[in-house]
Amino acid sequence: MTALTEHLHHEHRNLEPHLESVLAAANAVGAAPHAVLRDMIGSALGFVLRELDRHVRTEDEVLYDTVERLHGPGGTVETMRRDHVEMDRMAAELSDLQGSLVVSHELSEETMRALRRVLYGLHAVVRLHFAKEDDILVPYIESRLSPSEQENVLARLRSLAA
Repeated sequence: MTALTEHLHHEHRNLEPHLESVLAAANAVGAAPHAVLRDMIGSALGFVLRELDRHVRTEDEVLYDTVERLHGPGGTVETMRRDHVEMDRMAAELSDLQGSLVVSHELSEETMRALRRVLYGLHAVVRLHFAKEDDILVPYIESRLSPSEQENVLARLRSLAA
């Protein structure tokens, strides 16, 4: 495993517990007390808007630009960027739904269904996105870049993450 692969796997492993908190929040809808659910949704949304957003923006700027340079625009990169668009859409919807938790002390069945749908969907999209990066994108980059070029990509990733 190269340093680039290790770095990206490490990033995903560090984000994994937060991603699992999104799943835990989905499971808590309709089961947890309102105040607990509100905090869980707030934590999940905070993760998506801060850590996950920073991670995907860095990927887009460094990894996807590298793939486009190697392969040309479109294809795999566009499918990965489309995942980011969907994550942003779900984050916006979750933010709107979080407002219901703040304003009301009781949630309608419709709001609970929407919360579950968005949280489960977000969890699935992010998990699949990480798998596509780990299993397809990173091996593709490594197979086409020299070790020194990989080090340059890694240095760019690290500088943006700092």
